[in-house]
Amino acid sequence: MKRLEKLFVVCIALMMLFACGQSQNTPVAEATPEIVPTQQTDVLPSNVTEDELTVDTPAVTEAPTLPPTPEPVDTPEPTEAPTPEPSGLIGWSEGGFVAREDMRQDEFTYKSDNLNVTVTKYEDKKERFSDLAVYFVAEIYIRDIECLRTAASNSFTSHKGNLSVKKIAEREHAILAISGDYFGHNNHSLVIRNGETFDLRPRSDFEDLCFLYKDGTMETMTVEEFNTKPMRMDVWQAWQFGPALLDSDGHAIKEFPGSKVNRWNPRCAIGYIEPGHYIFVTVDGRQDHYSRGLWLYELAELMESLGCKVAYNLDGGETAVMYWNGDVFNRPYDGGREISDIVYLIDKEN
Repeated sequence: MKRLEKLFVVCIALMMLFACGQSQNTPVAEATPEIVPTQQTDVLPSNVTEDELTVDTPAVTEAPTLPPTPEPVDTPEPTEAPTPEPSGLIGWSEGGFVAREDMRQDEFTYKSDNLNVTVTKYEDKKERFSDLAVYFVAEIYIRDIECLRTAASNSFTSHKGNLSVKKIAEREHAILAISGDYFGHNNHSLVIRNGETFDLRPRSDFEDLCFLYKDGTMETMTVEEFNTKPMRMDVWQAWQFGPALLDSDGHAIKEFPGSKVNRWNPRCAIGYIEPGHYIFVTVDGRQDHYSRGLWLYELAELMESLGCKVAYNLDGGETAVMYWNGDVFNRPYDGGREISDIVYLIDKEN
C-alpha cells in the first residue's frame, strides 16, 4: 500500500515538471513589428482570374484649348486732352466770308505768317436794305492779338489835336485802319488801349462799352454793368461809343430807342466771330445816287449775316473811313474829317 502511494506521488511530480517545461518553451508576446510593404508582384491570387480584374478605363478627353495669354503691354501714362485752340489764332480758313456773287465788286488780300486780311467792296441796290448801300467788309484773321492795335492822333492822355485816319495810319505803318470811338471828343470816357489803362471813368450818357481781351475774345456791356461787376484784368482794348449791335445770342438788335444816330448814316463797326477772327465794316452814306447809308438795325443785320457773335458801332458820319493798302479805300462823306484815334492792323514782322 505504501509503495502505491509513493508511486502516485512520483507520477504527480513528473507531470508537474513536464508542465513547467512546456510553459518555459512558449515565447513571450513581443511588440507588433513595423509592417514593411513588400514589392507588388503580378502574381494573382489562385482563386481570381485576370479577366475578373479587367475594368473599363474611361477614354481620356483632351483639355480645352485656352486662348494664348497676351503679353503684357506697357500702359501709357494718362495725359490731359489737348485744349482746342481757336482756329483764328492758329490759322485761317481758305474760304472765309462768302457773299452773293452779284454784290461782289473788288477784292483785295494781304497774307503773311501773322495776318490774313481780305477787303471787299459791296453794292446793294434795295435788295437787302431799304435804299442804296455801298459798304466795305474786311475779314481779318490774326495769330497774335498785338496785331490788332489802336493809335491816337496825339496821345491817349490828351483830348486835343486830331488827324485824318490816313495820316495816323501812315504814321503807324498800318495795313488796314478804320475810325475809332473818337475818345478825344469827350473830357472823360473809358480809355484802355493796347493793354494800357488811361481812363476808367465811362460817361453814363453813352449806351454801351466794348472790350477786346488779350485772349482774343470780345464782349459788350452797358455802363451800369461795368459799374456793378468786377472788370477783367486782361483788357487789350476798350471803347466807349456804341451801341452794341447784337444781343447775347448773337442776333441783330431791332430797335435802338435811345440812339441819336439811328437813321441813315455812314457807319463804322467792328465785329467778333471767334478769337483771332474779326470783321471791320465801313458804310458810305449821305450821298444821293451812290449810297444813303444804313439804319442801325440794318447795320446790326449786316453784322449778324457776316457771322459775328459780337458787334459794336464805332464813330461814323464824316468820320467813317477805311484805310487800305496805303490810301483811303471808301468814299467818305464830304471827304471825311479828322479824328482823335483809329483801330488798325499791323504785321509784327514789319
